[in-house]
Amino acid sequence: MNRIWNAKKNGCGVTVLVVFLVMNFCFVVAQSYDEVREVNYGEALGGLMKAEGLVSEMEAEGFSSFFVKDTLLEAKRYFIGMTPSDLTELFKLEIDGPKGVYLEDLIVIGEETPSYERKTQDYFQSAKLAYVIVQRRDQAYRILDEISLFEEKEAQYKKDGVITDDARVIFEEAKVAFEGERYDDAELILGDANLELTQAAAESQRIKSAIKATQGFLVRYWWQILLVLLFLGGISVPITKKVNRYLKEKKLSNFRIELVSTRELLKQAQENCFNAKTITTATYRLREKRYKENMVKIQNEIKILEKVLGQESKIKNKNANKTIGLKV
Repeated sequence: MNRIWNAKKNGCGVTVLVVFLVMNFCFVVAQSYDEVREVNYGEALGGLMKAEGLVSEMEAEGFSSFFVKDTLLEAKRYFIGMTPSDLTELFKLEIDGPKGVYLEDLIVIGEETPSYERKTQDYFQSAKLAYVIVQRRDQAYRILDEISLFEEKEAQYKKDGVITDDARVIFEEAKVAFEGERYDDAELILGDANLELTQAAAESQRIKSAIKATQGFLVRYWWQILLVLLFLGGISVPITKKVNRYLKEKKLSNFRIELVSTRELLKQAQENCFNAKTITTATYRLREKRYKENMVKIQNEIKILEKVLGQESKIKNKNANKTIGLKV
């Protein structure tokens, strides 16, 4: 199969395809096997010989050929019939030409075929199967062309900065189907790969257009944008300071309330232990320890916040005095 990819890249595959399409144009157009019809010995034999050549061609080009070879053998068995010796008279008529050589090979095949695998002679079925090989060969080259076109298009898109990873994954699935002789699947998957490639290119173009539009907007209105940023930066600093101070004052107030509540809880524990006798001394000692530890932590937090707020107030007053001095 690598031979096929290389041939396509060198442009040889297209030439081969055109030549064989021209050679078989009359045969493809003239023959129709959609409906059962009368097929004579000459048409059936000519179809077999042509199909034989196409199978050899596909093998030489590196195509997987299991399907076409099996189909050709089936076509030959329909041509030979149940009694291979019946071909002897036909062989005598064609003994001096290429048909004679081919008929001789058919007789050998017929004699080597087990009786349970032989077919009732049917020229129509033989010709129809031979035509299937023609279609199969044409489909193979068509898919090969589509694969080459995809690779060329993908390479160009990559140069343009398009991310084609998703399309490449689908494309590789198509190649696997093609190499496995699943031609119909390969064509469908190739269609999906091309669609994904087109969508990736469109998305890339959309992003580029958006970036270009943004850049154009920035270039056109750069000084207005700068003024807005400076304005926002100017008002954000004092607002942030005020918010931070409010949160600290709120926190300080909550700590003071919590300190008072903890002292009240300690007094209540003392009352319950020494006067009401509703809790034991051991329980009181535990509560006392917990309350006092908590009070120490709260007092430390209060001192820190009071110090921070006091420093901020001094700075604020100092700046205010400077402003007043400037005004005077």
